Amino acid sequence: MPNITIEIEPSDDPDRDKAWPITLATGEYLAKVLGMPVTVADGYGTARDFGPGDS
Repeated sequence: MPNITIEIEPSDDPDRDKAWPITLATGEYLAKVLGMPVTVADGYGTARDFGPGDS
């Protein structure tokens, strides 16, 4: 089964970087709606996997 990967490049300033939580929510949503595994990564070794059955 194909897998979707979303990779972002976070800002250098963690106080201003709001992309990671939004990207995690998007990955979880896509996994549920599309019924496919989704991986969200920041390009620095941090990754989170979501599956169709995750809640």
